[in-house]
Amino acid sequence: MLTVTDVMRVLKVLAVAVPAFAALSGCEDAAPPPLSGETVRPVMAARVGDAETLIRRSFSGRARAAREVDLAFRVSGPLSALPIKVGAAVRKGDTVARLDPAPFRVEADEAEASLARARATHRNAEIELHRSRTLFKQGHVAEARFDQDRVDAEVTAAEVASAEAVLARARLNLDYTVLKAPFDGVVVATYVENFEEIRAGQSIVRVVNADRIEMVVDVPEGLIAMTPLVESVTVVFDAFPERPLTAAVGEIGTEASAVTRTYPVTLVMDPPAGMAILPGMAGRTVEAVLKEGAALEGGLDIPLSAAFDDGGATYIWLIDPGTGTVSRRRIEPLSVVDLGLRVASGLGPGDLIVTAGVHSLREGQKVRVLDEAGGTGQ
Repeated sequence: MLTVTDVMRVLKVLAVAVPAFAALSGCEDAAPPPLSGETVRPVMAARVGDAETLIRRSFSGRARAAREVDLAFRVSGPLSALPIKVGAAVRKGDTVARLDPAPFRVEADEAEASLARARATHRNAEIELHRSRTLFKQGHVAEARFDQDRVDAEVTAAEVASAEAVLARARLNLDYTVLKAPFDGVVVATYVENFEEIRAGQSIVRVVNADRIEMVVDVPEGLIAMTPLVESVTVVFDAFPERPLTAAVGEIGTEASAVTRTYPVTLVMDPPAGMAILPGMAGRTVEAVLKEGAALEGGLDIPLSAAFDDGGATYIWLIDPGTGTVSRRRIEPLSVVDLGLRVASGLGPGDLIVTAGVHSLREGQKVRVLDEAGGTGQ
């Protein structure tokens, strides 16, 4: 795990390497433009998260079943039965499709016959070994003959074990010709027609269990650090605008999207009886309730890319919403966390900071926010 010392070392390297690379490559950022007629520089920005911002924000998403699966056969063959239709309810263990079992049954029968032969051969080898052992002890059989009979017994024992494995596989393949529901649910799609030639792994039907619903929302990096402090979230689906649901935070993603710079957060809810929330339905969060006494312990979290080193100290660029200019602000880093850098002092909730290109800005430079995480873009 990276320490603050490690972060400072990385920031120092970047402080030297980034401007040097820009100068060598001849890009426009190699030298700042003159102050007169200065072009406003576009930047990426994030608003330092605070609890009130998280409570007020609304996030959109789509419903999905907490348990959903595309069922497929593990073996290939002609489909001989597809007894279910879209919309049918199934119980765990119900048959949803079946392949023609005839060729697999033949293979199983052949494997059983092979095993019987192997066992008979092994029994004869054991009898011969017992006879050789007795005669060898009496001095009537050469040691070479006794050794050969012992090897024959071991070989036939191995052949029995191999035949047993072949039979077990043949029986498994025969069982795999029946496709069963892994849990209670509803069939929402079928992908094949009866009597088609099916390949192993080809999707046959889709089964979902809508007793528990999930919705994934994208939370900006400026607010993601506050998400673990959420007790519950109120969710409204477009199909049921007058029936809000209470959801809990399930999973919190730890890797941001390269395009949107947001983190996926999974909300989990149990719809009441008579309220059929189907996978794909659009919804949104309307309110978040924080845990009692919730607060970030020990500081605020910011993206690691927002910080830079200068003279052994760590800084960020703070954007003035009124003038649209940046100013350098010294911060005190505490530690590196999963979602960035935890800051002990120098920032406050709601501050708007630059998160990319920090090594090519200067004090008082005018900027235009291209994308703002955790607040409204300027």
